[in-house]
Amino acid sequence: MDFANYLFDQDYLKSRASYSENFSSRLIFIENEKDQHFWTVIMGKELCKDFEFSMANGPGCSDNTSERGKFRFEDYYHKANENACFAVDSDFDHLTPNKAPRHNHLINNQFVFHTFVYSKESVINCIKNIENCINDYYYTEKSDFCIEHALTYISNVIKDIFICYIFLSDKSCVPYKDSVFHETVIPNIKEMEEIFIQGKSTDYEQRINDSHMELERIANNEDKIKTLDLLKLHGFNGSNCYLFINGHVLENRIIKPIQMKIKSKLINVEIEKIKEQGFNGTQLQDKIKEIKNSFESECKFETLRRISNEFMSENVAKLIVSQFDVLT
Repeated sequence: MDFANYLFDQDYLKSRASYSENFSSRLIFIENEKDQHFWTVIMGKELCKDFEFSMANGPGCSDNTSERGKFRFEDYYHKANENACFAVDSDFDHLTPNKAPRHNHLINNQFVFHTFVYSKESVINCIKNIENCINDYYYTEKSDFCIEHALTYISNVIKDIFICYIFLSDKSCVPYKDSVFHETVIPNIKEMEEIFIQGKSTDYEQRINDSHMELERIANNEDKIKTLDLLKLHGFNGSNCYLFINGHVLENRIIKPIQMKIKSKLINVEIEKIKEQGFNGTQLQDKIKEIKNSFESECKFETLRRISNEFMSENVAKLIVSQFDVLT
């Protein structure tokens, strides 16, 4: 018997728990150590008391820490039960049931909990969470940048090509890898600049439209109503399409550039303000250093995002949380 199979056996788990108080009789396998904070917030402290999070000791584990993603144990999804569960990023798996058998194990086993949107990074970079971070991201003057407008705009630009891509992906007919798709739909540096300043980018809109038409030719303009219905079942409404693309790409290629633009603008405002107050020479340089340091210490954006749980009020978080009703 493969040792990994023991990890789903109730008798083994009880025996293991009786051996040491450090072991629990219930396990929940997550992708890596960084995910534990997110799933703890989602599950709630009381439910977490009943479970032991497992990363390094999970099924199919490699000693290589770079190989602790969900791929190392997705072959065990069908074995998940109330005492040995999974909590993983959905990626596109839940939206493409015909692409691979393992996708159906994620979809059909109620003890394989997933993020509904692409990943936990997608959830924590939702509008409400980022709005909350921006609100606390300042020295003395706050930013008036509207993240909701930017993310809703990008979503509305890419929603049709996204639906078509998922439709083709489910049929294993996509002409390129997911990474190429994301490179296509993410605004480039110039387009992000236009979106930040003007609120839109006609070049971006045209480029996405052209790429969409290429995919439609491959799809023969087939009806995608079933794909759309499946997307809606997972919380998709078009204007939140940004949540369904790769969460790391969202964070690094959209949120990060916006955050850096806000930071630069706020620092410039503060510098002009202290100049008007009469600071000059060494005093001015010291004050500028103090202002810049504040954005890297007490109001560091990454820290603000980690401690913000505003995402829990979003519909997608409520969908994720509802999955755990089977354990209570």
